[in-house]
Amino acid sequence: MVWYWPWTRKRPASRKFIDLIHAISLKWANWEPSKHLEVGDFGTIDQDSGLFEREGNIYSYSETKDAASKFPVQLGDPEDEFIAKSMNSKRINLAAGVHADLLPAASAEFTGRWQFDSTRGALLVLVKPRLASIPNEFFRPEDIPKYQCLRGKHIITEVHTCPAFALCYSTMKGETVDLTLRATVPAAAGVSVGPHASFKWEATPVSGLSRFGSEPGAAYYPLLTVKEIRQPGNVRRDSSGGPQDSGDVWADVEVPWGYLDEDGDEETE
Repeated sequence: MVWYWPWTRKRPASRKFIDLIHAISLKWANWEPSKHLEVGDFGTIDQDSGLFEREGNIYSYSETKDAASKFPVQLGDPEDEFIAKSMNSKRINLAAGVHADLLPAASAEFTGRWQFDSTRGALLVLVKPRLASIPNEFFRPEDIPKYQCLRGKHIITEVHTCPAFALCYSTMKGETVDLTLRATVPAAAGVSVGPHASFKWEATPVSGLSRFGSEPGAAYYPLLTVKEIRQPGNVRRDSSGGPQDSGDVWADVEVPWGYLDEDGDEETE
């Protein structure tokens, strides 16, 4: 289940939120965490919204599947939590989560408090995340000619999945956000909370927008690493699909916009 509080729409809030998270982590927030995105998906980043627009997947696309099949997706071990937040936020009195099967009935799986120092703040919390990724061997420069068809495209190389997430976009300076994830059916005394227990978020209202998700066994896709083929030194290649120059590398995708003001509009000189 995913739910959120409404907000007054001006510019796409997604772009500003994604920009704030990318500035600190170099990762891309998925504004719609329940939207299924997989490692190997390729497409483009929309300049107005910041959303990833999928066109295909290297593991099934006819021109890349044979080469990509030699590098199957790797799945990392679960972590307790992963938190990505804008630089203007700080944690206050945070009590990190404990494994669900050790929790007493009245305890929380996750709890925390954050404060935002300026008028736009971003927070993305993943509980019990796992990282799926393309193996490092895939990114050898000498293999780039096998993926000529991906020139000018953006490729998802890592996906953080999780059974519970919280996404908060604050639009008020000095705002404080409290988050708690609790089991919806408390366990009897002495009985552990199992891995398929149901959980629900409790949160203080946020001036901008908040989204929450928690489902037993469900996977959300809140955070991505996105790369592209280009020359080193932050020199962007032409996306027309011209001949490859030597020295091309796989590099993290940069945001396709300039500096954004508080409303998410590009500042002009």
